[in-house]
This record gives sequence, structure tokens and C-alpha cells, in this order.
Amino acid sequence: MFRDHQLSDLIGFAYKHWDERAAAEDLVARLWDIHDRLAGDDAPHLVTIILDGENCWEEYDHNGDLFLRHLYELISGDSSLQTTTLSEYLARFPAKDALPRLAAGSWIGANLETWIGEPAQNRAWEYLKRAKTRLTEWQAAYPLADLPVLERALRELYIAEGSDWFWWYYSRNCSENELLFDQAFRGHLNRVYKIMGIPSPSWLKEPISSAVAAMPTRPVGGYTSPRLSTAEVASEQWLTAGYVEPLSSTGAMQRARTVMKRLYYGYDPADLYLRLELTEKISPFFVVFYQSLPGADTANRHTRYGGTNLEIESPESLLTWEIAVFPGASYAVLNRSDGNGGWVPVREMGSIALGPRNLELSLPLADLGLKLGDTLDLVVNLARDMVLLEALPSRNALTVQLVPRG
Repeated sequence: MFRDHQLSDLIGFAYKHWDERAAAEDLVARLWDIHDRLAGDDAPHLVTIILDGENCWEEYDHNGDLFLRHLYELISGDSSLQTTTLSEYLARFPAKDALPRLAAGSWIGANLETWIGEPAQNRAWEYLKRAKTRLTEWQAAYPLADLPVLERALRELYIAEGSDWFWWYYSRNCSENELLFDQAFRGHLNRVYKIMGIPSPSWLKEPISSAVAAMPTRPVGGYTSPRLSTAEVASEQWLTAGYVEPLSSTGAMQRARTVMKRLYYGYDPADLYLRLELTEKISPFFVVFYQSLPGADTANRHTRYGGTNLEIESPESLLTWEIAVFPGASYAVLNRSDGNGGWVPVREMGSIALGPRNLELSLPLADLGLKLGDTLDLVVNLARDMVLLEALPSRNALTVQLVPRG
């Protein structure tokens, strides 16, 4: 792995909410934890912290200067830690192995779908190709054209080749300035034609996309009574269940792919069924499902570890029940809220199937005080090292109506 996902995202998304000194101390402590796990190995080790370094600091106090000063003071005073760049490290410790093949991709999902693949993105690439092809033809037809004219046209084309345009055409990256981005992109292509003295084509006058990002979701289609399984792919027995997938982050600071991939939810007259799929191994994570029931005697306002990540808002609903799967555990625990922010264990749950990257569980509706005709709100949180990482859904909670079906 080329990039330490957790450390990079802590700097990019979490530490901006912390006290600067506490954040710097936490990062150094995590580096030492890595160091200690490698005890006995005298070889030099490189921890790669990679992020969009120009974007995150605007949300830090003093543009990150205080955090960085504390961090570098701590590292400078520690003989076992040293800052370096990749080129400096390789100059001191040359590579011993060669990778025969390196796949094209990104740290965002290990693919390029953020920039290409959707209809609006593909249309933008097609428009860029048409403009570039027309400029090449024009250059061949007028080889004696003034060089400054060609340079101006090429400059407009090079601007339109910037990856950010295609980033904002992605359905999961929404902005209130979406139409302005679209207008500006087409404006640069229009100027290529204008500089050549050629009328702009009609297809450049219409917006490429006015689509609004929507959370991938499917409602419940009928009773669901699956046999619990550790299979990586959901069985056909989940076809009647609803599901919800996460939205990627929508600003200039984009997270790597989310760890949570999809949450299935379903029910039959007797039981509630849940299936969570991850993009990484589940064992290091604390997985916890929350249910909110109207009219409950006791309820908590916040989820566990909620204050460790201010980017994740607690659901508006009061939380009644918690189903917790602790790191490395092979079972789940049903907890009830005490009304004061704590969770009281009720019983260990035996109806759970835990795979490497997914889990399935069931729970009698009666244990939650539910019956057909009732409504519950549902959210699942993912934490690691007592830091909240993700919530699904990312905003508010998922409302599930237990509709009686014929």
C-alpha cells in the first residue's frame, strides 16, 4: 500500500476539529504505535502520508500553521522519527524490488471513476476530443498561421484538459456552482473555435449536465428472510431487501474510498435483518447499528464516539438501541440506551454471520419493542481506535416502515 489511508485522512478531515497540540500529539503517538509494532525489525520503514495538501488547511485555525508547528517540534525532538520525501528516502535506501505492473488508478476507490465513466463526464471528454481534433485539422490546413494565435488556442484547450472539470461532472461531487463550472468549461472550448475564426458548434451551447447527485438507494420490496451467510456477495434472498450506499465526499478535499460499501436492511413478520458490506477487512473496526423508536422510555442524543469526528452529525432521532460488534469479535451485543449517553448491555446476539469484509445479523422485532406497522430509524457507524470514521446514511437516519405485506 503506497499511502497510509488513516493518517492521511486524519489530517485531511479530522484534526481540523481538534486542539492543535492534541492533534499533533495524537499523530506522533500513532507513528510510535506503528514503530512499536515493527519492533525487532531494524530495516528502515517509511510511513507515507499523502493528501491534497493545498486544500485542507483553510479549515484549520491559522491555516494549519499552529498544528504543523507543534507537529514538527515533536518530530524534531524525537531521534527515532524523521521527515522525508519519497525521493529523499529512495536516495538513501534504494529500492530492492521492482513492480512488474502498476495499474492506473487513484487513491479514491483505486480507479478513475471520479473523472470518467458517467454520461456527463463522457460527454465532456467527447466535446474536448472534438475541439482538439478540429484544432489539429485547422493547424494542418493553415501551417503558416501566426504562432501566437495557435498558442492562444492551445492555452484554452490545455485549460479544458484540467481534471477538475471532470471531477465536478461526477454525480457524487455536487456543488451549488455546478452550472457555472459547466458554463466555464464550455466557454474555454468555445474560445478555441473563436480563436480559429470558426463558428462555435451548436452542441457547445447547451449545458452538459444539470443532474443533481442522489444517494444510491433501494426501498424494501417485500418480506426478507435470508439465511445468514458470510458470503462476500449477497444471496438472492436479499433481493427484496432495501439498501443504501454512501455518498463520496463532495468538496475539493475528497476522501479515499469509503470503508462502508453498502447496507442492506429488511424484515419479515418476526425479525429484522441487516447486512453490511465493507471495502476493507472488518476485523479492526468497531461496527455499531443504532435504532430509534418513537415514544421510547429512554433514549440517547449522540452515538458512541460521536464527538471525535465533527464532520459526522448525530442523527436527529433519539437513539434507543445499539447493536455493537467490537473489533475482532465474532459476536454482537445488544445494548439499550440509559438516557444519559451510556449503553446498557442486554444480551449477546447469536444470530450473526461474520465474513472477512461483511456481516449479516438478525434480531427479533419483539426484542426491539417493534411489530408490523411500526416505523424505526436506522443508522450504522464505523469507528477505529475510538475515532468515528463513517456513518451510513451520512446525513440523518434511514427511516424504515415495517409495512404488513400480503
